[in-house]
Amino acid sequence: MTEGGSMCRLLQRNHSLLFVCLCTVACLLSCKGEQANKTSNIDEQEPKTDTLTYKLSHVRLESEKTVDMGSGGTDTTYFDVVYPVFENKELDNLVMSTLLSTDDQGKTHRSVEEEGKAFISDFDSNIQGDPFPRPWFHQMNLKVIQNTKHYLAFEFSFSQYTGGAHGNYGTIYKNYAPQKKDTLALEDVIHQQKMSILLKNAERIFRHQENIGKNQSLDDEFFFDDGKFALNNNFVLDKKGILFLYNVYEIKPYSSGITKLHIPYKAIDTIMTDLGQQIKKEIQKD
Repeated sequence: MTEGGSMCRLLQRNHSLLFVCLCTVACLLSCKGEQANKTSNIDEQEPKTDTLTYKLSHVRLESEKTVDMGSGGTDTTYFDVVYPVFENKELDNLVMSTLLSTDDQGKTHRSVEEEGKAFISDFDSNIQGDPFPRPWFHQMNLKVIQNTKHYLAFEFSFSQYTGGAHGNYGTIYKNYAPQKKDTLALEDVIHQQKMSILLKNAERIFRHQENIGKNQSLDDEFFFDDGKFALNNNFVLDKKGILFLYNVYEIKPYSSGITKLHIPYKAIDTIMTDLGQQIKKEIQKD
């Protein structure tokens, strides 16, 4: 055997060895890549938060009767509602109880569509003998504004006009605890025995907001019973604290509009329940 032949065979063996090594490395890298892809897909499929899902429903009805608005223009009466639809029965009952009103016979309408038809029918009947008819409207919007594992909050805004000097409007908050499967009361957020502290801090913030002296009477400008400051049950939790909302006519005349009173967490941190602290943590995390 020549020296050149031996060298050729040695090079062939080295090349074969190198090829096998390269194939092995490529295979290992491929397997790791597949494993990484599988892990990524699993993470994407897992929900990031434990919240309730829903879809929106929109109902709009209009009267066929038009109203002459002058200068050749006409307008008509309408009923317009947007609200969430849940698969959860308790939540749907809460939504419906908020939206559905009671008719003249004391019976609650069975559906949003039925309420809308009744509203349009009332207008159609009243316009007949009205010498100065004007179009009516009824708008409602119920939307989810907080949705965490332990807290679901709704904002229900409405605006209605059925004749007269002006219409009516307002905002109502509804609070729900998914883990309890029940509505959330203020006592679930603030310790019952510490309510006096909440009231004291709230009045201090209210007086500063409304430019009222510490000892100045509330009788002159507000409708509080016996002139004593009071909180209502129309509240919602947000990232910074608890917001209370007084609607028109509640503590002020219609011309003054609604009144919002925001109490920061720093004023109530020490009197919040465990559930209240948990909700605060979840809201601020989102």
